[in-house]
Amino acid sequence: MFKAYDSVAAYMGFMWMLLLVAYGQRDPNAYFLTQHIRQSFSQGISDSMSHKDVFTWANTSLLSNLFGEYPGFITDGNSKLVGNARLRQVRVQKNSCRIARSMRQAVPNCHAPYSWEVEDMGSYGPGWNRSASENASKTLHSPWQYQTQARLRAQPTWGSVVLYWGGGLWWTWALTHRILTALRGRGDSGSDADEVLQLVRDQI
Repeated sequence: MFKAYDSVAAYMGFMWMLLLVAYGQRDPNAYFLTQHIRQSFSQGISDSMSHKDVFTWANTSLLSNLFGEYPGFITDGNSKLVGNARLRQVRVQKNSCRIARSMRQAVPNCHAPYSWEVEDMGSYGPGWNRSASENASKTLHSPWQYQTQARLRAQPTWGSVVLYWGGGLWWTWALTHRILTALRGRGDSGSDADEVLQLVRDQI
């Protein structure tokens, strides 16, 4: 009987120390910091955005908060930036859902909602051309080359509706920031595409 009491007492003591370590040192301002970071990066985001809107948001709110006036920190300089920020895209296979025969002329392509079963794991070339995917770079820096979850050392991510696999097509924002900084430093407002590609090659 006493051995059972000792086991229960030891277990309760262990749980008390675990909870003390887990919750005893929590900063009461953590919630406000989280809200501040979320609001800083969500400026310019709406429920429905075009490609142009996404690039406008990325070139303003995202890059200005990632690479602001405090090198190595984000937003107002209170949060340390650890590692590089990644832009990761997951795609759904083309014609992954059935189209009614009467609607095939009006809707030539159909993409099913994202799931692990219909995720597109193919690689592409510039312009999303599959024929050019064979010439795409096989290195980890290629934004057109599909990278597995193990290669990226990533984990599945919960979205608002589904669980997204950790692989995909990705690009690091640090490289984009260096390219834009170089272009602005040269005074180029509308640089030729060949010059931009040359800057990308130089950075890689």
